[in-house]
Amino acid sequence: MKRVRPVVFLVMLLIILSLTGCTKKNYYFSFAKEQDFINESGEWFLEGAVYEFTSGGLNLQQGNIACPLRFSGDFTVTVFFEAHVDADHTYNLGISLGDGTWYDTTENDVHMEMYDLGAGAFEERYISDHDDDYMNEYEHLYETGLIPGVVRDGYNTYIIKKTGNNISIRINDVQYANFDLVYYKSQWFGPNLYVDCDTGTDYNHGITFYDIRVEYTGNTSPMPLPEPEVL
Repeated sequence: MKRVRPVVFLVMLLIILSLTGCTKKNYYFSFAKEQDFINESGEWFLEGAVYEFTSGGLNLQQGNIACPLRFSGDFTVTVFFEAHVDADHTYNLGISLGDGTWYDTTENDVHMEMYDLGAGAFEERYISDHDDDYMNEYEHLYETGLIPGVVRDGYNTYIIKKTGNNISIRINDVQYANFDLVYYKSQWFGPNLYVDCDTGTDYNHGITFYDIRVEYTGNTSPMPLPEPEVL
């Protein structure tokens, strides 16, 4: 009987967690494996994208790509990418969240962006959130100087964790930022990956996205937002 009780307790705990919606679910997309923007979970949206696929994944030189799904509730987004940047090949990088695709349909955004990556002391990082297409915006962080945590010639793990209204970011085990949302009003958060090349397209440099993983306890809905109905 002593051996049965822990098993019964574990089964009951799993049932309770499933009923309360705490069971963790997963979304996964590998650009390296797929060599494409589509799998069984849907197709990524491209906005002004200049890119090529390599054995390492998606080398995005310019533009935005948006996940086909948006997430609600608590979640953790993990993006694995390789960077090759230096003073002669600088790039802007955004791994951000919105309720739509970056250029076409988003109203609520959490901007999490790095500018002039590779430029050393001239690098900048910027974080803000806003609602209703910039009707209200709050700046959480703006700093100049060498951005902490980023490997500029190698592999990086970028982790965004949302718990309630709080968002924390870690890059390669370095605490990058921690803040509470102020104006973001939507329940939906869709990952957007944005790159802008400062020094001209060069596929030997830049940002190559390997994969993205989202562990979530809430729900999903299709990206992007439906276009407004014309009356």
